[in-house]
Amino acid sequence: MVNIDKDIPIPDNLNGGARRGATWKKYPWTKLEVGDSFVIKERSLKSVGHSVTKMNRIKDPMKFVCREDIEGVRIWRIK
Repeated sequence: MVNIDKDIPIPDNLNGGARRGATWKKYPWTKLEVGDSFVIKERSLKSVGHSVTKMNRIKDPMKFVCREDIEGVRIWRIK
């Protein structure tokens, strides 16, 4: 089960990128409201970046962003 968090501010992007191999189907993308976020603990920022890019393309008009977090990689819905 992946927890959805509210009111977690998005930090500046210090290191971004995308890479093949990220699994995106198992996360609650469509359940997020704007400003909600969730953490992926077992993935790197680069692998999660690929999932975010894919979701930004297929879930228009929804938009997402990811950043490294103390707990792992956090994904926010921004639109």
